[in-house]
Amino acid sequence: MFVHVLKPKLNYLTLRDEPTYEVVVINNKRYLVHRLIARAFLGPRPPNKIVHHKDHVKRNNRPGNLEYVTPSQNTKLAYAEGQIGKTYKLTAFARAKAVEMYESGVLTAKIAEQFRVNKSTILLYVRRAGIKPDRNRRIPGGGGRRGKRI
Repeated sequence: MFVHVLKPKLNYLTLRDEPTYEVVVINNKRYLVHRLIARAFLGPRPPNKIVHHKDHVKRNNRPGNLEYVTPSQNTKLAYAEGQIGKTYKLTAFARAKAVEMYESGVLTAKIAEQFRVNKSTILLYVRRAGIKPDRNRRIPGGGGRRGKRI
């Protein structure tokens, strides 16, 4: 008996850096790995249901990580886990650290440089943290009568 081991490839559905789902090709037809595993371990897909990754990691196709949900439930779960909705350039920890640095008096330009984002991004996180940014913060000795604006 001949057994063929399938090696999944990554499916680049968009031009983003990160691939989305793993795919295998059987008899010249492409199949998404998570759908095959769900069918094998959870049974046939019920009508109006889709396969949901519980941990939101699209390459974690373990049977215990998959479940059938409605598209509406899938969207609600993604919002609840922060997968969609507000987008941030920094992680929650980095945002908190940037706000903490701002509160301790570190200049916005220095914080932005350290985290490799714009000053406006840092000020946005500061505002979202409930802090009113000080528009008159200036770099001492930065030129001009009052110093350079940051």
